[in-house]
Amino acid sequence: METVAAVGEAFFSSIFEVLFENLNASDLIKFAPKKKELKKWEKTLRSIDAVLADAEEKQVTNRNVKIWLEDLKVLADDANNVLDEFAYEELRRKSTANNCLRGLKWWSAAFDMKMGSKIKEITSRMQEIASEKNNLGLGEHVGHIIGGQSYSEIARQARHVSFIPHHYDGSQRFEIFNMKCLRSFLALPTSDQRGYRYLSSKVSQELLPKFKCLRVLSLSGYFIEELSSSIGELKHLRSLNLSKTAIRLLPRSIGSLLLLQMLILNQCKQLTALPVEICKLRKLSRLDIKDTPKLQELPPGLSNLTGLRILPKFIVGKARGLALRELKDLSLQGELSIIGLHNVVDIQDAKIANLRQKHGLKELALEWSNDCKKGYNQRQVLESLQPPRDVQKLSISYYGATKFPFWVGSPYCAKIEQLDLFDCINCESLPSLGQLPTLKSLNVRGMRAVTKLDTDFFGNGFPSLEILRFENMTEWKEWISSVGNIEGFPRLRELILHNCPRLTGMLPRTLGSLVKLDVQNCPRLTNSPLSFPILGELTMEDRSSVILRSVVGQNITSLKIKGMSDLTCIIEELSKALTKLEVLEIEGCSELTCLWRNGAELQNLPRLKRLVVKKCPKLVSLVGEEQGQGLCFLSSLTDLRMDGCQNFVSLPATGLPSTLKCLTILDCKALESLPDMNGCNSQRCLLEELEIAGCPFISFPKGKLPSTLKSLRIEDCRNLKSLPDGMGDGVLPLPDLKVLRISDCVNLSALPNPMWNLNSLQELSLSDCVALTLIPEGGLPTNITSLEFRNCKNLKQPMSEWGLDKLNFLTELKIIGTCPATDIVSFSDEGATLPPTLTSLCLENLENLNSLSSELENLVALQELQVKGCRKLRFLTKTGLPVSLGRLCISGCPVLRDKCRKGKGEYWSIICDIPRLEID
Repeated sequence: METVAAVGEAFFSSIFEVLFENLNASDLIKFAPKKKELKKWEKTLRSIDAVLADAEEKQVTNRNVKIWLEDLKVLADDANNVLDEFAYEELRRKSTANNCLRGLKWWSAAFDMKMGSKIKEITSRMQEIASEKNNLGLGEHVGHIIGGQSYSEIARQARHVSFIPHHYDGSQRFEIFNMKCLRSFLALPTSDQRGYRYLSSKVSQELLPKFKCLRVLSLSGYFIEELSSSIGELKHLRSLNLSKTAIRLLPRSIGSLLLLQMLILNQCKQLTALPVEICKLRKLSRLDIKDTPKLQELPPGLSNLTGLRILPKFIVGKARGLALRELKDLSLQGELSIIGLHNVVDIQDAKIANLRQKHGLKELALEWSNDCKKGYNQRQVLESLQPPRDVQKLSISYYGATKFPFWVGSPYCAKIEQLDLFDCINCESLPSLGQLPTLKSLNVRGMRAVTKLDTDFFGNGFPSLEILRFENMTEWKEWISSVGNIEGFPRLRELILHNCPRLTGMLPRTLGSLVKLDVQNCPRLTNSPLSFPILGELTMEDRSSVILRSVVGQNITSLKIKGMSDLTCIIEELSKALTKLEVLEIEGCSELTCLWRNGAELQNLPRLKRLVVKKCPKLVSLVGEEQGQGLCFLSSLTDLRMDGCQNFVSLPATGLPSTLKCLTILDCKALESLPDMNGCNSQRCLLEELEIAGCPFISFPKGKLPSTLKSLRIEDCRNLKSLPDGMGDGVLPLPDLKVLRISDCVNLSALPNPMWNLNSLQELSLSDCVALTLIPEGGLPTNITSLEFRNCKNLKQPMSEWGLDKLNFLTELKIIGTCPATDIVSFSDEGATLPPTLTSLCLENLENLNSLSSELENLVALQELQVKGCRKLRFLTKTGLPVSLGRLCISGCPVLRDKCRKGKGEYWSIICDIPRLEID
């Protein structure tokens, strides 16, 4: 369940290291009470440290050694707490100007007495533990820990806890830990996380404030909108990680965490402001506010945090807000984005910021406002914001002057590897970027005043450039891409030109390293002989089909064509040049009637794996004249997708390639039938996924579906009355079918009968099938894990006859819409027994539902309960909800909503600890 750090050598090494550092580094010790005792601490601890390895090994077999280590653990923590008290009190006094005294000996008599008593008590315990090590026969020895404690024993003794978050975490998961002992509480990151995790508010509001000795706290990834102000009482805290949470504001009490070194808030999408009290945290070295789009201002006074090394975003404020000059004394490292440069009034602020001397910076982004007009001082500001020589990535956005300063593109920036120039709409030219020797990626977007890129821009020919992208260059007309006999871009691998409608002339003629070319909405580029010998991926949009002949080479593996109005078919000459093609996508070609004139041309495409045709309104068929084997020539095809081709009538009658695994047909209104699915030339078809939607006249061919089918999805096929033969018969059912989803097939009156022997079926969804009245005899397949009935208005068979209690693997059940089968008053007291494996239950629009069954409490695995649009629902269960419940959603149930009202409702005490509550 949890990963709890063992009480081992690594733990003692880290805590002793901190102790030794504090004992040696702090001048406060000179003035502390009982300082003679403090001087003895290090010597005693060194002698204990020498025998730790031996103790770790012997604790497994010697209970007395184990007890000795546990006592040592408590002692080490208590000693560190005392030293923290000194450090905290020093910072507190310094942060309160009226209480500051001259010199360092500022202790009050009360504080002096309290701390002196603690030091004396710890010294006595330390001497006792040191003497006991001799009695236990411990010596300097290298050993290892084997383990042997139960989880509950470890949990109660643990000082450092890390755990993998569940999707829903209730308070009971954490109540086992000793609140007074914990030093770290870490929610570990998970690679598969999508969206938030959910934590009971009781944990963040009630439990965490009791962890008084916490040094490290991470709640990363949880849906937490606010922190309790009591967070300020965790005065030992060094690291607070709230990244990827829903936090909107931090409490002002955050300013009391005077020992805090790291505050991590990256990807907090809802964060709107930071409290001014954060400027009291003089120990802070990392304030990570990257990717916080709603955070539009920072408190003035950040310059006081002179220990800051990581600050990814700096927002220049208005008027009395945070000034750019406050960067002066911050020795920042890594990346820095300066936002709000349009708020700079005094040009001297940019000079004082002294970016040039911040040698630790490797990435720098400078951004003005996107609605900022020409600024009289913007060029001077940018000129003063010259970055350090070692910067590797530079981005300039919404710069409003007409020219860039000298340093942009000069040899001074010789180490830049990536340069982004975005929406600098008044700049009339680009710097001489071709002379940057290490530049690998150049992205230019929205430079609307640029009309020409000439020899100055070309420079030395971009010797290292690998990626070049121009986008939304609406006035760009001319591109000089070579000087004399010097051909530039020797290493260019990707060239992307999007929305450059006035660009005329030719592409660079020779790009020997180019593997990807993407040209979209550049209609004035002319046809010319080009040499791209290793080009593998080509995307062309809004161009004449003629240019394809000059670009396509023998190595093209991916070809994407969009909006070519004169393309009526792929000519044979082109097909012969595409022998290595693996992916072909064609979209929005208004005159395309077929892809190939005759089936024999498909012999030129032996490697084609994926074929996609979208929004080609005149397309009638893939092959104009069926000759030979048609699609069967595509001997490598695994994925075929047809989408939005309104006049598409049929697939070749010769059948589908035996290699085809995925067939998708969407919104092809004229398509009436599918070809034989048993494969070409009597070879067995390997089809695994079949999806058909928006084909009102479609019907299945005679014969059975391929036995390899794993997923069948059918939607909005009004003419479909029955599913293909053989889906569930005893002769040859679909042994591998896992997913069956049928939606909006208004004339479908029957499911496969029998159905119980679809032994692999896991997901069954039936939506808006109004002609369906019965579930097949024998019931549903017993291995189903997800079951949905949605708006099947004429389903008559009572729920008690569905056999839900026999579905021993069912985890998700959705029942949506009233029908004779679901017209119930109490769920599930009317004979529909639910399996205990259920984790998610959704009940929606059940008009007469009045109460939920007490049986729900027995669903010990239930995590999600959604009840929507049940306006007569008045009662939850009599005995309570399962303790496993992590999400409760009640919507459109007015009576029940009032009973669940926060703090006041009848059911509030039952539901308040549920991590995710959605009550409208």
